Amino acid sequence: MWREHAVAELESPRIGVLISDSISTSPRRTVPLEPEEFPMHRPKFHTSVILLAVCAFALPVTALALRQDPPKSAESEAARKERKARQLLAAMNQREAMEQATKASSEVFAKMGLPDTFTEAFLDRFDYDRMIDSTVEIYVEKLEEETIDALIAFHESEQGKVYAALVPEITVAAMRAGQEYGEELAAEIVQGK
Repeated sequence: MWREHAVAELESPRIGVLISDSISTSPRRTVPLEPEEFPMHRPKFHTSVILLAVCAFALPVTALALRQDPPKSAESEAARKERKARQLLAAMNQREAMEQATKASSEVFAKMGLPDTFTEAFLDRFDYDRMIDSTVEIYVEKLEEETIDALIAFHESEQGKVYAALVPEITVAAMRAGQEYGEELAAEIVQGK
């Protein structure tokens, strides 16, 4: 039955009557069609049917062609920012600063009464790569890429290189000053001052 209606809509000389009839009265009304009115020996294709078929094929092909996937060799934004953060830490001489600060802070272990074997084990096991990775994550999270770029530019300049060479020494001196102040403050509190 549906086939007869579809063929009737494509081949019927009365199609205008059927359309105007259904529009003017009821959009859901169908007119029963007699099979002898619509011969089935040769189907007719209208331009709109051909256009619809071409569009149905062309749309997925066009969508694939227009898809803007980055090239596989392109570095993702996150990977680029991480690489730059690592470059910045290297330019800042961060690993050496960590190593010297860790050794200086281990002096506190002796003051705490811990044996030298503890200090040696602590220094042997301390994973600087893990600390660098953690620091990179923090820089990536907290800093915009433009800021990282500006810091890299500074640390790779002559003044930046002078500063980077002094970072480990400055870090240890600031840490020791903080420890001394903390010890003095703690002593005052214990003495009731």
